[in-house]
Amino acid sequence: MARKWLQMITDERTKDFTTEHEGLYIQTIEKTTPNGETDSIEIKGVDGVRPTSSSYKPFELVIDMTFRGKDKQDTDLFLFKLNSIFSQREPYYIRHSDLPDIKYFVEPTPDIDYEYITPRDYDITVTFTCARGYSESYRTTNQMSLSDGLWQFEEGLKADDEIKYVHEDWGYRIWNGSNDTINPFHHSLTIKLNLDAPEGFTLKNRTTGDTFEYYESLKRNTGFKIQDIYPIINLSDNVGRYTNFEWITLAPGWNDIEITGRNLSYVKSEWIFNFIFK
Repeated sequence: MARKWLQMITDERTKDFTTEHEGLYIQTIEKTTPNGETDSIEIKGVDGVRPTSSSYKPFELVIDMTFRGKDKQDTDLFLFKLNSIFSQREPYYIRHSDLPDIKYFVEPTPDIDYEYITPRDYDITVTFTCARGYSESYRTTNQMSLSDGLWQFEEGLKADDEIKYVHEDWGYRIWNGSNDTINPFHHSLTIKLNLDAPEGFTLKNRTTGDTFEYYESLKRNTGFKIQDIYPIINLSDNVGRYTNFEWITLAPGWNDIEITGRNLSYVKSEWIFNFIFK
C-alpha cells in the first residue's frame, strides 16, 4: 500500500509533511459530512413554509497520524515544532493523498491532540476546520491538462477533447466539473475577454439564463475581464457603471455560452475557476 501524504499550501510554498519529517506516518483521513442549512419563510394563511436557498457551514477534516522518533529527544523536538507549523496567522490550504485532486481552505488554528505511546512514539490527531463549507479542485482551469492525472471529478477521470477554457468563437460550451453552481458572488471566477466590440457586447450563459451587458466600445487587447462580479479594464479600472450590473454563474456540467454585439469582429475569451465540491 502506498504511503499516505499530507501537504500544507500557502502563498509562499507547498510543504509535504511525510517527506520532510522522517518517522511521520498518516494513518486515516476523515472529512465530516456537509453541514447544510436552509432558512424557511412562513407566510400567514399559506400551508407549510417556503424554503430559501441552502447554505453550508464549515466542516472538519480530521487527520490521524503517528510519529516515531529516533529517540525521546527527537520526538520531543518534533512535537514542539508541529504546533508552530500548523498554527499560522493566515488561512491556508490542506491537500492529502486520499483525494489528491482536492484542496481544503482551512482556518489557521487547528486542534492538535497528542497521545503518548512510548517515549519516542506518539499518536497525533489534527482537526482542521474547513472554513468555506466546500472543497475545491487542486488546480484552476487554466492549469489543468487532460494529459495529467489531476483532471478528476466525482464520477472519475474525465477525458473529453471538447473540454477547454480558451475560445475564439461567438458560441461555445464551458464544462463545470463541480457538483454545485459556481456563483462569483461566493466563489472565484475570472472571465477574460479580448474583443473588438465598437458598440459593446452581451455575454450570456444560456444554460443558467444569466446575461452580462457592457455598453461601451472595446478594442482588441484592451484587457477586459470580469473578476468575480466586478468588470475591470486595464487591470484595475472598475467599469461596472457601464454594465447592467449582472454577473455570470456556471451550472454543474456543460454551460452554453454566447457572446453577441453589433459589429463584433474579434472574440477571444478565457474562463478561470476552481471546481467546488460540497
